[in-house]
Amino acid sequence: MGKITRLAVLGFLFCFNSLLLPQNLHGQVSGVKTIPGDYNSITDAMSQIRIAGVSGPTFLELQPGYNSAVETYPITIRAIPGISSTNSLTISPAAGVTGLSIITASSSPVINFIGAYNIIIDGRPGRAGTARELTILNNGVESNAVSFTDGAVDNAVRY
Repeated sequence: MGKITRLAVLGFLFCFNSLLLPQNLHGQVSGVKTIPGDYNSITDAMSQIRIAGVSGPTFLELQPGYNSAVETYPITIRAIPGISSTNSLTISPAAGVTGLSIITASSSPVINFIGAYNIIIDGRPGRAGTARELTILNNGVESNAVSFTDGAVDNAVRY
């Protein structure tokens, strides 16, 4: 095989790999992830996980040092590759954490689900018991705390 032919084959393989093969493979995130810790904020986590996708149940646990002032509002939650009823994403306080809040005063919602599904916000520490330790509040005039739009279904906000 001549030098030009080899270069042409290498060029073809590079183009095939770059353009035709999926670059965003599903399933890079699962298990317990901490905020702060693995991610700086819920906004940061949602942005990165939306690109990486999930491969199993994923839990974003808010740690005692969580401060909602670092969030970009509205916190936007969109569809995530790999998510399903068995591979859901849950946002909750970590076990033992109390008194967390996500509060802003805005004309837009605090949390905006846009086309997202199988996302759970659970205010119970460690997702167990009945204690409600996460408050989501919008002090803006005529505003929502949580909004579901553009086909956002099968989501839950509880406790």
